[in-house]
Amino acid sequence: QTHTGRWCITHDEIRDAAAYFDLQQEPLQQHLASLWLHMQPLELQVACASPAAANRLVAASKKVVSRVYVKSAAREWKTLVFMEGNQRIEMPFALSGKQVYSGSLDTLASLINAKLNRNWEE
Repeated sequence: QTHTGRWCITHDEIRDAAAYFDLQQEPLQQHLASLWLHMQPLELQVACASPAAANRLVAASKKVVSRVYVKSAAREWKTLVFMEGNQRIEMPFALSGKQVYSGSLDTLASLINAKLNRNWEE
């Protein structure tokens, strides 16, 4: 866990679904009251030297990344461009001490791994 109580982030694929999602193992065992599976899409912020450079980056990136926009207006020294992919998963996994996901763990791991790989491809 981080200092804010959130779980640490990994970009690694799930190799063993049964072990990864095992609710009887630490640290998952301690958090079954409300355990969510959350995979964020690719996020990237780029500080551009000028508004013109930011507009060029936005135009070029829209061909590859689904969500691209100028995040901050021009300042003295930079214009921020924000890019976000669309490969996201957010779902409850365990609530009130019980696993609520009832599908195949191997299928879920394959779905997550595919989304992670698409994130890297973007």
